[in-house]
Amino acid sequence: MLQDFDYFVVVDFEATCDKKIPHPQEIIEFPSVIVSGVTGQITVCFQIYVRPTHNKLPTEFYKELTGIQQHQQHMGVTPTNFAVVTWSDWDCQVMLESECRFKNIPKPSYFNRWINLRVPFSKVFGDVRGNLKEAVELAGIVWHGRVHCGLDDSINIAIIMQRGFKFSITKSLTPPQDITQDSMMTWNPKSFKKIIRKPGPKCGSFFFGCGNLTPNKGAWCNYFHSATA
Repeated sequence: MLQDFDYFVVVDFEATCDKKIPHPQEIIEFPSVIVSGVTGQITVCFQIYVRPTHNKLPTEFYKELTGIQQHQQHMGVTPTNFAVVTWSDWDCQVMLESECRFKNIPKPSYFNRWINLRVPFSKVFGDVRGNLKEAVELAGIVWHGRVHCGLDDSINIAIIMQRGFKFSITKSLTPPQDITQDSMMTWNPKSFKKIIRKPGPKCGSFFFGCGNLTPNKGAWCNYFHSATA
């Protein structure tokens, strides 16, 4: 099937975890599998383990879950016309976005849009409420490797892609509007700007509000704006 992209880069991040999700949650495995948009075949795999900076010691829970033991390997390619592929929106919209904001790491723009394979998969096989392994089995594929190993998960996603789907971008992050605090202050001297500092999906987001408060209705004006820093 003719695709709109020369390559697809399948990613499936693994993050620090315990029986209770730590804060901040950090990416500990960064895998990717390159799939040819022409043949649909896997051309190369890349995997690197990342040492967390806030939760430095791996818990027994996530060592058992992911099998990560702090070793790494290096492989990769640099295609020109490609799209990122995930199994859900969590990898790019939640995990990568929040960690880059929390650690002030510049994020490549190509991570601002991606193909959530669950979307076209559900159109063919029905609504998928289970995990990736269940989806693989539903597609009649034998599971490859270890569940929750990011590289093995990515390979299984790539194998699902060989079922003849036509791929298009399913999710894009809207770039922030160019609104400054100074321009807001001109409109309303009592308006304010606040940035969310708490680690999580909204970390780094900012919003403008109105300082015209009333006892019963709170802020009472015709303006409210939120954006992403």
